[in-house]
Amino acid sequence: MSGMIKTMNSQELIPYVIAVFHHKGGVGKTTAAINLGACFAELQQETLIIDLDPSANLTSGVGIRPANVRHSIADVLLGNETLVNVSQPTEIPRLDIIPTSNDMQTVAKFFTLRNRYEELLRKNIVALVSTPKDPDQSPKAYKWVIMDCPPSVGPLVITAIIAANLLIIPIKCEYYSLQNLKIVFEIINTVRHKYNPNLSFRLLISILDQRDNMQIRIMDEVRKFYGPAMFDTVISYDNKLGYSQIYGKSVIEYEPKSLATEQFRALAQEILNFNQR
Repeated sequence: MSGMIKTMNSQELIPYVIAVFHHKGGVGKTTAAINLGACFAELQQETLIIDLDPSANLTSGVGIRPANVRHSIADVLLGNETLVNVSQPTEIPRLDIIPTSNDMQTVAKFFTLRNRYEELLRKNIVALVSTPKDPDQSPKAYKWVIMDCPPSVGPLVITAIIAANLLIIPIKCEYYSLQNLKIVFEIINTVRHKYNPNLSFRLLISILDQRDNMQIRIMDEVRKFYGPAMFDTVISYDNKLGYSQIYGKSVIEYEPKSLATEQFRALAQEILNFNQR
């Protein structure tokens, strides 16, 4: 799978787009989006993270209070703004964010009334390569766009997965997390059939308690069943992740030498290798 895709009318390259989604909450979805973005930025690669979840955990996770957000992804989805105009820097160099706001409730009501709403995010991401924020500057050359999706099936999830090159599905080694995979795979099949035949996906074992023998047994069974569709990297339970969320930081910023930091760095490298293939 090619890491970058050339637009039809430009020699500029659009970013590699990752959507992070599971139909069940509490599986480490937002944690993965924030810390992958931080790892790519640490590798000196311009990265944009997008908060599509009305809960705004990604927004608050980088230290931004959702109540203070003036322009958000809602403005883009309603056709009032572009991604470039709404993007803002985080405290991490080379990591920008499109925050969310309370206006996402309005998006849920009116988004599907827009013409071909399913492809709106993909079109806006393609436009990143030709729309500078400052008319006197060149467009920002994002190499990665990472979208944190809400944990429910709906138009926001569909438009994100249609825009994605890669869908990351975080899973916990527990029954309910695995049970809900059937719904995720149905969405993948629908999107591949109608809109995005080149969509790839990978399962990510997340929040694994290495001391829990049942979780280890479930992980081994999941690997036997899904095999090549899984990342080699596992994100283990690490209390440093919880502390980093309290302080509105990535774990890479909060504790650069933690277990979680090393695992997310390994995951970022694995995605880089996958992208290059």
